[in-house]
Amino acid sequence: MNLIKVVTCGSVDDGKSTLIGRIIFETKNILNDQKIKLKKLSSRYGTTGSKLDFALLIDGLQDEREQGITIDVAHRYINYKAKRIIFHDSPGHYQYTSNAITAASNCDIAILLIDIKKGIAEQTKRHLKILEFLNIKNIIFAVNKIDLLQYKKNKFLTIKENLKDLVQHKAKLHFIPISALNGDNVVFKSKKTKWYKGKSILDTINSIKIIKTKIHKT
Repeated sequence: MNLIKVVTCGSVDDGKSTLIGRIIFETKNILNDQKIKLKKLSSRYGTTGSKLDFALLIDGLQDEREQGITIDVAHRYINYKAKRIIFHDSPGHYQYTSNAITAASNCDIAILLIDIKKGIAEQTKRHLKILEFLNIKNIIFAVNKIDLLQYKKNKFLTIKENLKDLVQHKAKLHFIPISALNGDNVVFKSKKTKWYKGKSILDTINSIKIIKTKIHKT
C-alpha cells in the first residue's frame, strides 16, 4: 500500500482539524464507538451547534477541546483507494509555529487552509515560508468556509491570484474552494460550486504522483 504524508497548516480557526475529521468520518475510517464518542463530545465541547464537530476527532488534548484550538501536532491515518494517507495536523497559533515545522518535515503534500472571509493572514504567509524552506513540492490551497459567501466564486478567485504571487519556490499548486464544516469538495465534489472544475481535496491527494528520493549508500 502506497504511503502518503500530508501536513495541514494555516492560521488559527481556518478549519484544519475540521477538514481532517470530516475526511476520517466520510471515508469510514472510524469505529462505531468513536462515532458515539464524537456525538457526546460534540454536545459537550462542540462549536457547530447541532452538527457533529469533526475537529474533536483530531483535537485530543483537554485544553484543546475547551479552547477550540490545536496545540499539539496530531497524526491521523486513513486508508483510501489502495493508499495509506497520514495527516499531520499542525497548530495555527503563532506561538506554536515551531510545531508546524515539525509537522511538515518529511511530508509529501501540504494542505494550506485559508478562511475565505478573513483572506490571507500573516500566519498563512509564515506557514508558506515553512513549506518553501522544507521544499514541499505539492501544495493544496484549501479556501475554506465558502458556504459563508453562498458558494460564489469572486472572492475565491481573488485569493487564488494573491496566493500565486506569494509562492516563491517551484511547486505544483492546487486551489480548491471548500466547506470543511459541510463537506463541500472535501471527499466528494460539491454541486454547489459548479463553476469549480477541479477535484475534491481527497481525490487531489490521490491523484498526485509522489516521487521518492532514493538514498544512495556509500
